[in-house]
Amino acid sequence: SEEEILKAFKSIDKDGNGYINIDEVRYMLTTLYGMKEPPEEDVKRFVKRFDQNQDGKISLEEFQKAMPEVQKEVREEIKKNSAASTKSHSSLHRLRRKHVRSAAGPTKKFATPMTTAQEIGWQQKSTAEQNKNDPKMPKNSCQETVFASDMIKSGIYY
Repeated sequence: SEEEILKAFKSIDKDGNGYINIDEVRYMLTTLYGMKEPPEEDVKRFVKRFDQNQDGKISLEEFQKAMPEVQKEVREEIKKNSAASTKSHSSLHRLRRKHVRSAAGPTKKFATPMTTAQEIGWQQKSTAEQNKNDPKMPKNSCQETVFASDMIKSGIYY
């Protein structure tokens, strides 16, 4: 409504001169970004969107003229990207607590590391484990192990 647009304009216009300058836009976006410096391209995009006469300031008239179009775009974006809506708290609770079977089991889900620091040794089978049931692939053992297994097979326990 007109009152909401006027209230929004006054909240952005910190010095109360009737115009929104680029510093006030930067301050408003800083509060929206959670006190982090907004990207300069976002500041310029905001000013370009509302400043129709390109004088570097946004007047109340320019703000009022551009705001309905921006609101319409936001509504369309919300419709396009919105998730399922619920009618009550209990239906929201059921929707969030609903058991949904994952597409893959835990071995598939956690088959890859979550960070690069976890890549080393992450569920990798040794060559002996990979070739355990393959008769063409002999087990590689050191000479002492081969000697000890031959001694055990021959019946001599050392």
